This record gives sequence, structure tokens and C-alpha cells, in this order.
Amino acid sequence: MFSFSMLMALVFGNFAIGCLSIASACYTWVRSRMFGLGGIVLSAVGLILIGVSFWATVEYGTHPAEAEPSDTTAVRQLIEESDARTLAALKDSNKQLADQLQQSLKQLQENQDRVFSDIQGHVLAIRTALTERPALVVQPRADADTPNTAPKRKAKTR
Repeated sequence: MFSFSMLMALVFGNFAIGCLSIASACYTWVRSRMFGLGGIVLSAVGLILIGVSFWATVEYGTHPAEAEPSDTTAVRQLIEESDARTLAALKDSNKQLADQLQQSLKQLQENQDRVFSDIQGHVLAIRTALTERPALVVQPRADADTPNTAPKRKAKTR
């Protein structure tokens, strides 16, 4: 592996060569107003060298985190305790929901029985009223012989 000073020298060298490559392509283009294949190659090489130098700097700056050996038994115990607490909370929640459901069903049944008894009372009252009502005798009208015509309007004259 590279030492830090060797890596930094390589990074600065790549950066300098990349900048010179791009600068020479730009100078040629400004002077002759032709970019051409040489300018494209020099610009591409310069961009690659600058990019590699930045990448190496970032890569060297981020050291992989050293993983500490963990005690698997402690982790397993923690997970099991968490699972036990979660299961207990779920059982408690399910019991509360079941109790609420039973209360709601009981209240619904009571409301349904009350509504049915009210309906039966109303039906019985209607039947009683219909049976106790005197029979209506329809009397024919005296003017039933005359045809049912509306009087004609008189036309207005001007």
C-alpha cells in the first residue's frame, strides 16, 4: 500500500498534469480557433487525471470503520426481550379491542331490540286505529248528473 506522502505526491502530480493538459487544449483552441481531435484527447485525459486525484483523496480520507466484535449473546437477549415486550403489548391491545367489540355488539343488540319494539308498538297502534275507525259512507253528490266541464272563457274584444 502507499504511504501518505507518496499518495499525496501522486494526487498532486495527477492534478497538475490534468490541469496542464486541459490548459494546453484551451490555449491551442484560442490560438488557432480549432479544437480538433488533439484538443478532445487532451481535455479527456485532463478530466480523467483530475477526477482520479479527487477520487483518491476522498477514498484515502474515508477510512473504513473498524467493526468491534460484538457479543452475539447480548444482542440475542436484547432481541428476545424486545420481542417479549412487543408480544405482551400486542396481546394487551388485542384484549382491549375484543372487549370494545363485545361492548359495541351488546349495545347494538340493545338498540336493535328497542327499535323493533318501537316499530311493533307503532304497528299495533295503527291497526287499532284502523279497526276502531267508523266506516265511511260515501254519499253521492247531487250535481253528479252534470258533466264535469269547465266554464268557457269569453273572448276579449278590442
